[in-house]
Amino acid sequence: MALWTLMTLLATPILAMGAVADMPRHSPEEALERVKFSLRKIGATYRENEETEGFHYRLDSTFFSPFDFQIYIGSFAPQKTIIRVDSSRGMEKALCDVIVQDAELAKFDKRYGRKFWFVGDTLTLASPFLGYLYTQIDSPFASRNFYWKSLLFLGGDLLLLWIGGKTFFTHGFDPLRRGKVATAILLGGYRLAFLPGFHLRFVAQDRLVSLNYAFRY
Repeated sequence: MALWTLMTLLATPILAMGAVADMPRHSPEEALERVKFSLRKIGATYRENEETEGFHYRLDSTFFSPFDFQIYIGSFAPQKTIIRVDSSRGMEKALCDVIVQDAELAKFDKRYGRKFWFVGDTLTLASPFLGYLYTQIDSPFASRNFYWKSLLFLGGDLLLLWIGGKTFFTHGFDPLRRGKVATAILLGGYRLAFLPGFHLRFVAQDRLVSLNYAFRY
Protein backbone atom coordinates (compact mmCIF):
# COMPACT_ATOMS: atom_id res chain seq x y z
CA MET A 1 0.00 0.00 0.00
CA ALA A 2 2.85 2.39 0.78
CA LEU A 3 4.35 2.01 -2.71
CA TRP A 4 0.95 2.49 -4.34
CA THR A 5 0.37 5.64 -2.26
CA LEU A 6 3.65 7.13 -3.45
CA MET A 7 2.91 6.23 -7.09
CA THR A 8 -0.55 7.78 -6.80
CA LEU A 9 0.98 10.99 -5.46
CA LEU A 10 3.53 11.22 -8.26
CA ALA A 11 0.83 10.60 -10.86
CA THR A 12 -1.24 13.53 -9.57
CA PRO A 13 -1.56 16.38 -12.09
CA ILE A 14 0.75 19.35 -11.55
CA LEU A 15 -2.06 21.63 -10.34
CA ALA A 16 -2.91 19.17 -7.58
CA MET A 17 0.68 19.04 -6.34
CA GLY A 18 0.11 22.39 -4.64
CA ALA A 19 -2.53 20.68 -2.51
CA VAL A 20 -0.23 18.10 -0.94
CA ALA A 21 0.91 18.47 2.66
CA ASP A 22 3.70 16.56 4.38
CA MET A 23 2.95 15.66 8.00
CA PRO A 24 6.20 14.35 9.55
CA ARG A 25 6.06 12.39 12.80
CA HIS A 26 2.39 11.61 12.21
CA SER A 27 0.93 8.20 11.57
CA PRO A 28 -2.00 8.04 9.10
CA GLU A 29 -4.35 7.61 12.05
CA GLU A 30 -2.97 10.72 13.78
CA ALA A 31 -3.13 12.69 10.56
CA LEU A 32 -6.74 11.59 10.08
CA GLU A 33 -7.65 13.01 13.48
CA ARG A 34 -5.87 16.26 12.62
CA VAL A 35 -7.84 16.55 9.41
CA LYS A 36 -11.14 15.80 11.12
CA PHE A 37 -10.37 18.44 13.75
CA SER A 38 -9.80 21.07 11.05
CA LEU A 39 -12.96 20.11 9.17
CA ARG A 40 -15.06 20.33 12.32
CA LYS A 41 -13.49 23.69 13.16
CA ILE A 42 -14.45 25.27 9.83
CA GLY A 43 -17.87 23.63 9.79
CA ALA A 44 -17.22 21.33 6.84
CA THR A 45 -19.39 18.22 6.78
CA TYR A 46 -17.86 15.05 5.39
CA ARG A 47 -18.17 11.30 5.03
CA GLU A 48 -15.55 8.56 4.95
CA ASN A 49 -15.14 6.85 1.60
CA GLU A 50 -13.81 3.30 1.39
CA GLU A 51 -12.53 3.89 -2.16
CA THR A 52 -9.20 5.30 -0.99
CA GLU A 53 -7.32 4.91 -4.33
CA GLY A 54 -4.29 3.42 -2.58
CA PHE A 55 -4.25 5.74 0.42
CA HIS A 56 -5.13 4.70 3.95
CA TYR A 57 -8.11 7.02 4.35
CA ARG A 58 -10.35 9.24 2.27
CA LEU A 59 -12.81 11.92 3.35
CA ASP A 60 -15.34 13.45 0.93
CA SER A 61 -17.42 16.58 1.45
CA THR A 62 -21.16 16.13 1.67
CA PHE A 63 -23.61 17.73 -0.75
CA PHE A 64 -24.60 20.60 1.55
CA SER A 65 -21.12 21.40 2.83
CA PRO A 66 -19.89 24.92 1.96
CA PHE A 67 -16.50 23.33 1.27
CA ASP A 68 -15.84 20.97 -1.63
CA PHE A 69 -13.05 18.41 -1.19
CA GLN A 70 -11.73 14.90 -1.42
CA ILE A 71 -8.96 14.40 1.14
CA TYR A 72 -6.60 11.44 0.88
CA ILE A 73 -4.35 10.40 3.78
CA GLY A 74 -1.54 7.88 3.43
CA SER A 75 2.08 7.12 4.27
CA PHE A 76 5.08 5.87 2.31
CA ALA A 77 7.57 5.62 5.21
CA PRO A 78 7.34 5.11 8.99
CA GLN A 79 5.97 8.26 10.64
CA LYS A 80 5.91 9.98 7.25
CA THR A 81 2.35 10.82 6.26
CA ILE A 82 1.07 12.87 3.34
CA ILE A 83 -2.29 14.51 2.81
CA ARG A 84 -3.63 15.26 -0.65
CA VAL A 85 -6.61 17.56 -1.10
CA ASP A 86 -8.60 17.68 -4.34
CA SER A 87 -11.49 20.04 -5.06
CA SER A 88 -13.66 20.74 -8.08
CA ARG A 89 -14.19 24.32 -6.84
CA GLY A 90 -10.53 25.27 -6.47
CA MET A 91 -10.47 24.97 -2.68
CA GLU A 92 -7.66 22.42 -2.43
CA LYS A 93 -4.76 24.76 -1.63
CA ALA A 94 -6.70 26.79 0.92
CA LEU A 95 -7.93 23.68 2.74
CA CYS A 96 -4.44 22.23 2.73
CA ASP A 97 -3.17 25.43 4.36
CA VAL A 98 -5.91 25.21 7.00
CA ILE A 99 -4.91 21.67 7.96
CA VAL A 100 -1.21 22.52 8.11
CA GLN A 101 -1.83 25.56 10.32
CA ASP A 102 -4.07 23.67 12.73
CA ALA A 103 -1.36 21.01 13.02
CA GLU A 104 1.14 23.81 13.79
CA LEU A 105 3.43 22.69 10.99
CA ALA A 106 3.69 26.07 9.23
CA LYS A 107 2.63 29.71 9.35
CA PHE A 108 1.50 31.82 6.40
CA ASP A 109 1.13 35.55 5.81
CA LYS A 110 -1.38 36.01 2.99
CA ARG A 111 -4.76 37.19 4.22
CA TYR A 112 -8.04 37.93 2.49
CA GLY A 113 -11.12 39.99 3.20
CA ARG A 114 -14.61 38.76 3.95
CA LYS A 115 -17.16 37.83 1.31
CA PHE A 116 -20.71 38.94 1.97
CA TRP A 117 -23.14 36.40 0.56
CA PHE A 118 -25.96 38.92 0.05
CA VAL A 119 -23.64 41.05 -2.09
CA GLY A 120 -22.46 38.02 -4.04
CA ASP A 121 -25.98 36.65 -4.52
CA THR A 122 -27.19 40.03 -5.78
CA LEU A 123 -24.34 40.21 -8.28
CA THR A 124 -25.02 36.64 -9.43
CA LEU A 125 -28.68 37.39 -10.02
CA ALA A 126 -27.69 40.50 -11.96
CA SER A 127 -25.29 38.41 -14.04
CA PRO A 128 -23.30 35.21 -13.33
CA PHE A 129 -20.39 37.09 -14.91
CA LEU A 130 -20.41 39.53 -11.98
CA GLY A 131 -21.03 36.81 -9.40
CA TYR A 132 -18.11 34.77 -10.70
CA LEU A 133 -15.76 37.76 -10.55
CA TYR A 134 -16.81 38.33 -6.95
CA THR A 135 -15.96 34.72 -6.08
CA GLN A 136 -12.50 35.06 -7.60
CA ILE A 137 -11.22 38.53 -6.71
CA ASP A 138 -9.40 38.66 -3.35
CA SER A 139 -10.07 34.98 -2.68
CA PRO A 140 -7.95 32.01 -1.54
CA PHE A 141 -10.03 29.91 -3.95
CA ALA A 142 -9.17 31.96 -7.04
CA SER A 143 -8.16 30.04 -10.15
CA ARG A 144 -5.55 31.02 -12.68
CA ASN A 145 -6.67 33.20 -15.58
CA PHE A 146 -10.10 33.63 -14.06
CA TYR A 147 -10.63 36.85 -16.01
CA TRP A 148 -10.69 34.83 -19.24
CA LYS A 149 -13.08 32.29 -17.75
CA SER A 150 -15.37 35.10 -16.61
CA LEU A 151 -15.86 36.01 -20.26
CA LEU A 152 -17.51 32.62 -20.78
CA PHE A 153 -20.17 33.57 -18.23
CA LEU A 154 -20.72 36.87 -20.02
CA GLY A 155 -20.88 35.04 -23.34
CA GLY A 156 -23.48 32.66 -21.92
CA ASP A 157 -25.64 35.59 -20.89
CA LEU A 158 -25.43 37.18 -24.33
CA LEU A 159 -26.10 33.88 -26.12
CA LEU A 160 -29.21 33.14 -24.05
CA LEU A 161 -30.42 36.71 -24.54
CA TRP A 162 -30.10 36.25 -28.30
CA ILE A 163 -31.84 32.86 -28.33
CA GLY A 164 -34.63 34.03 -26.01
CA GLY A 165 -35.07 37.25 -27.95
CA LYS A 166 -35.78 35.18 -31.02
CA THR A 167 -38.01 32.73 -29.06
CA PHE A 168 -35.84 29.86 -30.24
CA PHE A 169 -35.53 31.30 -33.78
CA THR A 170 -39.26 31.57 -34.47
CA HIS A 171 -39.08 35.30 -35.27
CA GLY A 172 -36.70 38.23 -35.35
CA PHE A 173 -34.78 39.52 -32.34
CA ASP A 174 -37.32 41.07 -29.93
CA PRO A 175 -36.43 40.30 -26.27
CA LEU A 176 -38.73 42.97 -24.79
CA ARG A 177 -41.98 42.00 -26.51
CA ARG A 178 -42.43 38.79 -28.51
CA GLY A 179 -39.46 37.09 -26.89
CA LYS A 180 -39.77 38.39 -23.34
CA VAL A 181 -41.13 35.15 -21.84
CA ALA A 182 -38.47 32.94 -23.40
CA THR A 183 -35.78 35.47 -22.49
CA ALA A 184 -36.94 35.63 -18.87
CA ILE A 185 -37.00 31.82 -18.56
CA LEU A 186 -33.56 31.32 -20.09
CA LEU A 187 -31.80 34.13 -18.25
CA GLY A 188 -33.54 33.30 -14.98
CA GLY A 189 -32.62 29.63 -15.20
CA TYR A 190 -29.05 30.54 -16.09
CA ARG A 191 -28.72 32.60 -12.92
CA LEU A 192 -30.36 30.05 -10.65
CA ALA A 193 -28.03 27.34 -11.98
CA PHE A 194 -24.96 29.15 -10.62
CA LEU A 195 -26.44 30.78 -7.53
CA PRO A 196 -26.09 27.81 -5.07
CA GLY A 197 -22.46 27.06 -5.97
CA PHE A 198 -21.38 30.69 -5.82
CA HIS A 199 -23.27 31.19 -2.56
CA LEU A 200 -21.39 28.32 -0.90
CA ARG A 201 -18.07 29.82 -1.99
CA PHE A 202 -19.00 33.13 -0.35
CA VAL A 203 -19.96 31.33 2.87
CA ALA A 204 -16.78 29.22 2.81
CA GLN A 205 -14.43 32.19 2.43
CA ASP A 206 -16.23 34.23 5.05
CA ARG A 207 -15.92 31.33 7.48
CA LEU A 208 -12.16 30.94 6.93
CA VAL A 209 -11.56 34.69 7.26
CA SER A 210 -13.63 34.88 10.46
CA LEU A 211 -11.43 32.12 11.94
CA ASN A 212 -8.35 34.25 11.18
CA TYR A 213 -6.62 31.81 8.81
CA ALA A 214 -3.75 32.93 6.58
CA PHE A 215 -2.64 31.31 3.33
CA ARG A 216 0.40 30.66 1.15
CA TYR A 217 -1.06 32.22 -1.98
